[in-house]
Amino acid sequence: MKHLSSVVLAAALVAAGVTACFKDPTSGLRNGATRIELTRTAITLFTGDSLAIQAELKDEQGNVLNAAGVTWASDNAAVATVRVDAIPIPGPAFSRGFVLATGAAGGVAHITVTGSGLTNTFRVVVLPTRLTASASAAVSGTARTDTIVNVLPGGVIQNDIFTAGDTVTFTMLAGSNLTFDSTASLVGFGTTRPYIVSRSATKIKVIAFQPFRGRPWVTTLSFHGSAETGVIAVDSLQSDTVVVSRPRFYGAVTQTGDTMFLDAPTGAAFRTAAPLAGARFGATAAIVLGRTAAQLKIISPATYTGVVTLTNVTVGSATVDSLKTPVAYTINKASFGGTVVTTGNLLDTVKVYGTAVTKFVTTPAASVSNVTIGGVAAFVLLRTADSMFVIAKLPSTGPIAVSNVNVGGTIIPTLNSPANVIIGPATGEANEPGNNARATATTVAFTGAADTITVYASLDCEDDGTACPGNGDYIDYFQIAFAGGAKLRAIVTWYGSGNPGAAYNDTNNPDIDVAIRDAGSYYGTNTATNGSGAIMPEVATTTALAAGTYWVRVMAWVTPSPISYQLRIVRVP
Repeated sequence: MKHLSSVVLAAALVAAGVTACFKDPTSGLRNGATRIELTRTAITLFTGDSLAIQAELKDEQGNVLNAAGVTWASDNAAVATVRVDAIPIPGPAFSRGFVLATGAAGGVAHITVTGSGLTNTFRVVVLPTRLTASASAAVSGTARTDTIVNVLPGGVIQNDIFTAGDTVTFTMLAGSNLTFDSTASLVGFGTTRPYIVSRSATKIKVIAFQPFRGRPWVTTLSFHGSAETGVIAVDSLQSDTVVVSRPRFYGAVTQTGDTMFLDAPTGAAFRTAAPLAGARFGATAAIVLGRTAAQLKIISPATYTGVVTLTNVTVGSATVDSLKTPVAYTINKASFGGTVVTTGNLLDTVKVYGTAVTKFVTTPAASVSNVTIGGVAAFVLLRTADSMFVIAKLPSTGPIAVSNVNVGGTIIPTLNSPANVIIGPATGEANEPGNNARATATTVAFTGAADTITVYASLDCEDDGTACPGNGDYIDYFQIAFAGGAKLRAIVTWYGSGNPGAAYNDTNNPDIDVAIRDAGSYYGTNTATNGSGAIMPEVATTTALAAGTYWVRVMAWVTPSPISYQLRIVRVP
């Protein structure tokens, strides 16, 4: 039997022999690193952000080798840099690089990892975190201090010279990686959106419609990287801080009397289609006399001092609802721009003339022009688009007010004369077109192709043998030199506040007689005596007359004084 120690020794030797003769079957395949593996093959960062990327050296079997000698490098440090992290463990099994996005305007960089004669590269796309300017403010031209232009990366913040005020322009400079959408990009000032003045792939110009201080958002942008990245949609980016005020109107403002002229500044226009441009004096709408794209002509229905607000002003492609003037103006209540003649007129008739722009409304009846003198409605004897002849309910001292005046196409409810109109009594021979005696009759003549004479006059009291009030002006004579060969017709119509179609009485349908005569005979008389039931007008018609001098007599039979009438003398073939 063998000794136990011999058995143990033999076993030990056998074991030793087995160990010494064993050969690792993979030992011949370990020829060193064959690749560098990265945890990311491409990354996207916003400017200022960083990310750690890990690199490992591996052989063909996937064994991780020591990566202590691996290096990292960026091909565009202006866009992204990389820093190798020192790994505080012995025998590092990987390398780690920290990539920092540095390009304010964004861009594309490639990071190359090198080790053991091997390289690997990954792409870094840097997107700007906001629309940042790269230079300090520079003012050019006649700039408004409350107007700011804010530009995209690579540009300059500068005051805008647009004279409508307070525009903010986001400008994409040549070579930038960002562009706007020329139809969809928008700007946000807090919770509000400004007016888009103009918009293209490289520039957006806006006007704030309320004051704003902060960083605007711009939406719907595109980032243009390299060929390998293509176009990347960017939902929104914030701008640098801007300070803008409510826009103001810097166009020229001039006044002539109580009329104000407002000229649109360069780059702006007044809307001549709905919604129409207009103006306000405080809360009161101005009356627009004339409106073109370049100028508004306005008047005020009341005296006003303060800033003027322009409405619906077109600036580029935007319609700005309102722009206030930067300074206050004073404008007087609008007055009647036509002519009022009160002196030297027969019958003290007030003649109211329009102008080339100022016209009177003659139809429909519910809205025709009328005249008030001293607050009392006057009798309108004649109304055309260019003139009105009226008789005051006398006496009267005060401004003349004309209602429903058409000024440049705008119907103005009322306009007053700039000064008082003083009217004396309408009765009395001094201002009458007719006189009580035939020997002193007023001579009249046919004018115009229609062969018609129209006279306005007034009579005082009835011819009933009693004492008349005033000066007894109850008959009017008018003399006419007639060429003959036709009839004459005289038509008299009462002008008053009653009802000329009613039965005769002194106030509703006074009795006014008319007749035609020569030196001795009456050739025409009333078609009916104005007694009970007779109505206006009253007419006197002759037979065919020879050439000669004829007179028309008008006589009043009425107690109230004065009464006003129209006399028409017509040549009847």
